Amino acid sequence: MDEDEIRKQINRFLVKEKIKREEFCYRAGISAATLNKCMTGKMRFSDKTVSKIIATIGIQDSNISDEVASYKNYGGYSKIQAKKYIGSYLTFRPSFSEDKSIFAYITDIRWSDERGALEFNERNRHDPEHCQHGYISIPQETNFIYFITSVPTLIE
Repeated sequence: MDEDEIRKQINRFLVKEKIKREEFCYRAGISAATLNKCMTGKMRFSDKTVSKIIATIGIQDSNISDEVASYKNYGGYSKIQAKKYIGSYLTFRPSFSEDKSIFAYITDIRWSDERGALEFNERNRHDPEHCQHGYISIPQETNFIYFITSVPTLIE
């Protein structure tokens, strides 16, 4: 969805709901200054802002419906916000058993439609029995991402 279409959708929503921009901003959780700058073309809509606008308006367009899915337990981020993290990364970490050694392996990050969150998998580790798999939390209030691994309970 391009920026002109977003502006049109916002204006339609304002008319339909009979509300002012300030009320829309409150509902969407965005600042009035941001919305005004985006609506006049002085600033581009960020992915985060677009995600909030789409969620507020409730657009059911099949082209974007997947992109507004979010899962609150992992920070409530959307697929739009998460797309910048998707890919394969070379991961370096110090050895815990060998002095002055560094291990390297691949960490893949992809979107999980099942969980509505980013999922990670490690591969090509020198110790494959310790490969981690889990989901990624991105709390809105921080600049950090957290890798969450669920360890199955071992039954003897």
